[in-house]
Amino acid sequence: FGIFPSWGLSQKLARVIGPNRAREVSLSSMVVTAEVAERWGLVNHVVEPSDVLKKAQEIAERIVKNNHDL
Repeated sequence: FGIFPSWGLSQKLARVIGPNRAREVSLSSMVVTAEVAERWGLVNHVVEPSDVLKKAQEIAERIVKNNHDL
C-alpha cells in the first residue's frame, strides 16, 4: 500500500498478532478483513455499519455502569 510503519506500529503489530502474521501482512500488503482483524485480536467487535452507533452506546452504557461514583 506504500504505507511506512511509524510510531512503533511494526513492533506493536507483532506483539498483537504474532511476528509471522505481522511479517506476512507487512511484506505482502495483505488486506485484513474485519472478521480476520477480530479473530486476530486487532478489533473487539465487528458490526454492520447500521449497527455501529448502537454497539458503541451499549459499550458506553456498560462503562458508565461500572463507574460507582456516579
